[in-house]
Amino acid sequence: VDGEIKKILSDSYDRAKAILRNHAKEHKALAEALLKYETLDADDIKAIMNGEKIKVERHGRSNKEPSPTTAPSTPSGAGLLGSPHPAPA
Repeated sequence: VDGEIKKILSDSYDRAKAILRNHAKEHKALAEALLKYETLDADDIKAIMNGEKIKVERHGRSNKEPSPTTAPSTPSGAGLLGSPHPAPA
């Protein structure tokens, strides 16, 4: 039984390595697109898997610059979540 399990695991491992090796180009393209756009939809993934370029206009930005955000301001003297600071003991 142990020998059969080892063979199944070895065969599965070899098959997984072959799949990864055969699709390395697609993996790299997906990884690069995710690094560039951070999110991909189904159409983007299909395009990448077919060797096509994804449509940049759907993503708004073509680089990794974070979206401009403003930090929420708290009133002077207010603590976390806008509550007053506790009095010293």
